[in-house]
Amino acid sequence: MPAIESCRREGHPDKRRSRRPALPSRPGQRMNLTIAQSVMTPDQRAFALSASRQAAGSIGGVAFDGATSGTRGMVPLTWSVGTGDFSAWVRFRCPSSVTTERGVIGLGPNATDAGGTGSFRVILQTSGTMSVRLGTVPETLDFAGFVAAFGGQWVDVVVTRGSAGWTVYVNGLAATPTSGSLTTAASINSSYLVLGVGLASTNIFNSTFHRAALFNYA
Repeated sequence: MPAIESCRREGHPDKRRSRRPALPSRPGQRMNLTIAQSVMTPDQRAFALSASRQAAGSIGGVAFDGATSGTRGMVPLTWSVGTGDFSAWVRFRCPSSVTTERGVIGLGPNATDAGGTGSFRVILQTSGTMSVRLGTVPETLDFAGFVAAFGGQWVDVVVTRGSAGWTVYVNGLAATPTSGSLTTAASINSSYLVLGVGLASTNIFNSTFHRAALFNYA
């Protein structure tokens, strides 16, 4: 049964290391995704929106049509990112073209979109740029040429924020931004984890998701 998974770190606190989320060596098999809420204890401070994988077939996923108002994945969270370390990981098939701004993954105060005070989101712009944005009058970190490079392909994107600042990994490699910057100590409102929607509820993704996860370390 697909569910929200706990992704906390184990072991003695003194032995914990800061690291980015380990990516699977290859995408999983065909899967179906639904969203469910699990009861979490206070110390289970990281969650994953995951999928059951069925044996056989090529990669499946959850398709978003880019048009149906209100389409999104949404999970209410019971912990606050605030100014702490976190990592957001999403695997998706990059659309071949982007005709209007598309939301990928985000955190914020709203259940319907990835906007609002203290919001964080990853979007695809009509220029083909992937952007990481904070807030309603956003700070932005841009990666031009993303859609041209990855259109039609499955891609893993991990965004981390730690004491050294923000880092974005694409398919396991640190990516160099083409413009912009983000405040390291920006406070993130994590009332909701949302998937497939951007600043507004009309900024809907137009391709397929395979997996998304949120971790409480960078």
